[in-house]
Amino acid sequence: YTSPTYDYTIGYGPTWEESENLSSNGRDRLVLFNGTSYITFTGAREFGGDPQACVDDFVAQLTADPNVSNLELATDEEGNPLEGGTAATGVHAVYSHDYTFPDRVEAYTLFVGCVPLIPNEAVLAIVQNVPTAEYNDQVEPREALLRGLTLAQ
Repeated sequence: YTSPTYDYTIGYGPTWEESENLSSNGRDRLVLFNGTSYITFTGAREFGGDPQACVDDFVAQLTADPNVSNLELATDEEGNPLEGGTAATGVHAVYSHDYTFPDRVEAYTLFVGCVPLIPNEAVLAIVQNVPTAEYNDQVEPREALLRGLTLAQ
Protein backbone atom coordinates (compact mmCIF):
# COMPACT_ATOMS: atom_id res chain seq x y z
CA TYR A 1 0.00 0.00 0.00
CA THR A 2 1.18 3.53 -0.79
CA SER A 3 -0.62 6.51 0.73
CA PRO A 4 -1.84 8.70 -2.13
CA THR A 5 -1.61 11.88 -0.04
CA TYR A 6 1.45 11.32 2.20
CA ASP A 7 3.45 8.77 0.19
CA TYR A 8 4.16 6.42 3.13
CA THR A 9 4.15 2.73 2.29
CA ILE A 10 3.01 -0.30 4.26
CA GLY A 11 4.22 -3.74 3.26
CA TYR A 12 2.04 -6.63 4.34
CA GLY A 13 1.80 -10.28 3.42
CA PRO A 14 -1.03 -12.65 2.56
CA THR A 15 -2.09 -13.02 6.22
CA TRP A 16 -3.56 -9.50 5.96
CA GLU A 17 -6.55 -8.52 3.85
CA GLU A 18 -7.61 -4.97 3.00
CA SER A 19 -11.08 -4.32 4.36
CA GLU A 20 -11.05 -0.58 3.60
CA ASN A 21 -8.91 1.72 1.49
CA LEU A 22 -10.12 5.34 1.25
CA SER A 23 -8.53 8.66 0.42
CA SER A 24 -10.52 11.89 0.66
CA ASN A 25 -9.97 15.49 1.72
CA GLY A 26 -6.36 15.01 2.78
CA ARG A 27 -7.11 11.91 4.85
CA ASP A 28 -5.94 8.43 3.85
CA ARG A 29 -7.35 5.39 5.65
CA LEU A 30 -6.30 1.77 5.24
CA VAL A 31 -7.88 -0.99 7.32
CA LEU A 32 -6.27 -4.44 7.38
CA PHE A 33 -7.73 -7.63 8.89
CA ASN A 34 -5.94 -10.89 9.66
CA GLY A 35 -8.89 -12.93 10.94
CA THR A 36 -8.46 -11.66 14.52
CA SER A 37 -7.21 -8.05 14.43
CA TYR A 38 -8.31 -5.02 12.55
CA ILE A 39 -5.52 -2.47 12.24
CA THR A 40 -6.32 0.96 10.88
CA PHE A 41 -3.75 3.36 9.44
CA THR A 42 -5.02 6.93 9.11
CA GLY A 43 -2.84 9.67 7.65
CA ALA A 44 -4.24 13.16 8.19
CA ARG A 45 -3.40 16.85 8.45
CA GLU A 46 -4.78 17.08 11.96
CA PHE A 47 -3.73 17.71 15.56
CA GLY A 48 -1.13 20.25 14.42
CA GLY A 49 1.03 17.21 13.68
CA ASP A 50 1.25 16.49 17.43
CA PRO A 51 1.43 12.71 18.03
CA GLN A 52 0.23 12.97 21.67
CA ALA A 53 -2.83 15.02 20.69
CA CYS A 54 -3.48 12.41 17.98
CA VAL A 55 -3.36 9.52 20.47
CA ASP A 56 -5.57 11.37 22.98
CA ASP A 57 -8.16 12.25 20.32
CA PHE A 58 -8.31 8.79 18.75
CA VAL A 59 -8.73 7.18 22.18
CA ALA A 60 -11.53 9.64 23.02
CA GLN A 61 -13.28 9.01 19.68
CA LEU A 62 -13.00 5.24 19.86
CA THR A 63 -14.19 4.99 23.44
CA ALA A 64 -17.11 7.45 23.16
CA ASP A 65 -19.30 4.52 22.15
CA PRO A 66 -21.88 3.90 24.92
CA ASN A 67 -21.07 0.18 24.71
CA VAL A 68 -17.51 0.87 25.91
CA SER A 69 -16.95 0.87 29.67
CA ASN A 70 -14.20 0.47 32.26
CA LEU A 71 -11.58 2.23 30.12
CA GLU A 72 -8.17 2.38 31.74
CA LEU A 73 -4.56 2.70 30.71
CA ALA A 74 -3.10 -0.81 30.58
CA THR A 75 -0.04 -1.70 32.65
CA ASP A 76 2.75 -4.26 32.37
CA GLU A 77 3.51 -6.98 34.93
CA GLU A 78 5.34 -4.43 37.15
CA GLY A 79 2.41 -2.00 37.07
CA ASN A 80 4.07 0.47 34.67
CA PRO A 81 1.67 2.19 32.24
CA LEU A 82 1.89 0.96 28.65
CA GLU A 83 2.52 4.30 27.00
CA GLY A 84 5.50 6.23 25.71
CA GLY A 85 7.40 7.61 22.78
CA THR A 86 8.66 10.99 21.67
CA ALA A 87 7.43 13.72 19.36
CA ALA A 88 10.11 12.66 16.85
CA THR A 89 9.48 8.91 16.89
CA GLY A 90 5.79 8.92 17.72
CA VAL A 91 3.67 8.24 20.77
CA HIS A 92 1.64 5.19 21.76
CA ALA A 93 -0.68 4.04 24.52
CA VAL A 94 -2.45 0.77 25.30
CA TYR A 95 -5.85 0.76 27.01
CA SER A 96 -8.10 -1.96 28.32
CA HIS A 97 -11.87 -1.69 28.18
CA ASP A 98 -15.04 -3.73 28.17
CA TYR A 99 -17.41 -3.81 25.22
CA THR A 100 -21.08 -4.67 25.75
CA PHE A 101 -22.60 -6.78 22.99
CA PRO A 102 -26.33 -7.64 23.00
CA ASP A 103 -25.57 -11.05 24.55
CA ARG A 104 -22.31 -10.55 26.47
CA VAL A 105 -19.58 -8.24 27.74
CA GLU A 106 -16.09 -8.85 26.36
CA ALA A 107 -12.72 -7.44 27.41
CA TYR A 108 -10.78 -5.61 24.68
CA THR A 109 -7.32 -4.10 24.39
CA LEU A 110 -6.84 -0.94 22.35
CA PHE A 111 -3.45 0.08 20.94
CA VAL A 112 -3.19 3.62 19.56
CA GLY A 113 0.05 4.94 18.14
CA CYS A 114 0.68 8.16 16.21
CA VAL A 115 3.81 9.14 14.30
CA PRO A 116 4.61 12.47 12.65
CA LEU A 117 4.30 12.52 8.86
CA ILE A 118 4.90 16.24 8.33
CA PRO A 119 6.31 18.06 11.39
CA ASN A 120 3.71 20.30 13.05
CA GLU A 121 1.21 19.46 10.33
CA ALA A 122 0.27 15.80 9.72
CA VAL A 123 0.33 12.48 11.57
CA LEU A 124 -0.21 8.80 10.91
CA ALA A 125 -2.45 7.07 13.46
CA ILE A 126 -2.18 3.30 13.92
CA VAL A 127 -5.07 1.72 15.81
CA GLN A 128 -5.59 -1.91 16.83
CA ASN A 129 -8.58 -3.00 18.91
CA VAL A 130 -8.58 -6.70 19.68
CA PRO A 131 -10.23 -9.00 22.23
CA THR A 132 -7.93 -9.03 25.27
CA ALA A 133 -7.74 -12.83 25.22
CA GLU A 134 -6.11 -12.58 21.76
CA TYR A 135 -4.04 -9.42 22.32
CA ASN A 136 -0.66 -10.98 23.19
CA ASP A 137 -0.85 -13.17 20.08
CA GLN A 138 -1.60 -10.09 17.96
CA VAL A 139 1.32 -7.90 19.13
CA GLU A 140 3.85 -9.52 16.77
CA PRO A 141 1.61 -9.27 13.69
CA ARG A 142 1.12 -5.54 14.46
CA GLU A 143 4.85 -5.04 15.03
CA ALA A 144 5.60 -6.82 11.74
CA LEU A 145 3.29 -4.38 9.94
CA LEU A 146 5.05 -1.46 11.63
CA ARG A 147 8.44 -2.82 10.54
CA GLY A 148 7.03 -2.77 7.00
CA LEU A 149 6.06 0.90 7.30
CA THR A 150 8.24 3.37 5.41
CA LEU A 151 7.60 7.08 5.80
CA ALA A 152 8.18 9.47 2.90
CA GLN A 153 11.43 11.39 3.16
